[in-house]
Order: sequence, then structure tokens, then C-alpha cells
Amino acid sequence: MLTAEIERAKRKHPENMDAYDLFLQALPGLYTFDIDKNSQSLDLLHRAIKIDPNYPQALAYAAWAYEQRLTRGWPGYGQNDLETAVSLARRSITTATEDPHALAFSGFVLVMTAEDYELGVLTGERALQNNPNIGFISMMVAAVFLFGGGDIIKAKECIEHAIRVSPKDPAAHLFYMIRGLIYLDLGEIEKAIESCKTSVQLFSTWDTSLWSLIAVLVENGEVQEAGKVVQRLLKVDTTTTVRKVNTNFRINNQGLKMKMIEGLRKAGLPEK
Repeated sequence: MLTAEIERAKRKHPENMDAYDLFLQALPGLYTFDIDKNSQSLDLLHRAIKIDPNYPQALAYAAWAYEQRLTRGWPGYGQNDLETAVSLARRSITTATEDPHALAFSGFVLVMTAEDYELGVLTGERALQNNPNIGFISMMVAAVFLFGGGDIIKAKECIEHAIRVSPKDPAAHLFYMIRGLIYLDLGEIEKAIESCKTSVQLFSTWDTSLWSLIAVLVENGEVQEAGKVVQRLLKVDTTTTVRKVNTNFRINNQGLKMKMIEGLRKAGLPEK
């Protein structure tokens, strides 16, 4: 249904598009994790917000677009992407929306920008309460719990539920990456490796899946194999360094972050 709506919006003349049409047109580019398509999506989302300044979904997805740039250390879209991301997420929450997607993305952005872990986790919990049966929402809330330093058992329950109810989700690479890192955090390394490998198979050029696979392989003592994945990572982004990931990956779960950073370092990713 949503796919059909997106295709309909694409056929409309740019001058005749309302905020909803602009929002729909922005969605596909956000899931590519491509810098140029991210910029195009932000252009569309800002036009939507200009038409409707209190559009919770447009605000939340725009915040997520900025978070993607911040986490990867991409060049800024605006003068202060961090401040803008946080502002957009807070604005979405303060519309009093109960839309689970708007809440999940807003909570995730607050966690990933390191601005308000507590509110981020609480907002994620609210999203789950509003609709516990959408696989993508359960995955996003699992990420909020995992990265925000929340309840790791709840994170595990959420991600397993997400995969059960939406096994063929177009964003399944996200599901398996989050699942892999949850199992890494829990010390269940074989499950972590299996999930991270699945994520990479589903989206072979997504940097975060590659970071995660490197970390779990190193944790399992497979440093040479992890080094091969580092070479794949550097083909995806030649500017990736340990320092860059350490600076931009602002999660509150310091135990997990240490495993990821040390994994990248031991596997041979350049320090700076």
C-alpha cells in the first residue's frame, strides 16, 4: 500500500505536491544510506516541513536523515547537523503524535546523537506500546534499547519479534545487524556472527553491517577473516578510520562500543 502511494507521488508535478507527497517521495532515498540520495530526501522533507511545520513524520524522518550523516561522518547538509537533528526529533515528539514510526525514529535519533538517552529510550517504549506488531517498529525500538544502554533482554525480545513478524522486510539487513550486535553484547558469539553475515549478504555495501561483522569476527578470534572485511569496508568508504567511527558513533552502551572499536582496530582499520 505504501509502495503504491510512493509511486503515485512520484508521478505528480513538483509544483503540485503537498507535504504528504513530498514526504512519500523522500522515503526511498533514506533507506539507501547513500549520501547524495540522503541529501535529495532532506530537500524534499524540508519542503514538506515548510508546508506543514508540525508534520510529525516529516520531522522525525528528517531527523533520521541527519543522524545517518552524523553517524557516518559525512559532510554537513547544513550549518549544524547535530543541532538540527536533535531539534527535529524533539519537535516531532512535542507534536503529541502517537504515530509509532515518528516516535521510534525520534527516540532513535536522540539516542544516536547522544543528546538525551533517557528520553530516547522512553520515546522508543512509547512507540512499541502504540503498535507492538509492526516488525520495523520492534527493530527500531530494539536498537534504541541496545544503543541507549537500556534493557538488553527487552532489546533481544524486540528484535526476535521483529524477525518473526516481518521476515522478508525490505530493511531486513537492519534487523539482522541489530540482532547480531545484541548477541555480541550478550556474549552469544556464534549467533552474532550468523546474524551479521546475513545482514551483509542482504546489503553488502552498508558500512554499519561491515563494522558489526568485523567486531563479532574479532570477538571470536577470527582476526584474519575480519581483516578481509576491513578491506571491503575501505572500498565502500575510503575515509573510514578507527578515530572517525569512535568520534561519530555516539552510543551510550560503552561496553558494546568498546568491542566494536577494538574489533576495528585489531582487524587493521587505519587509526586515523
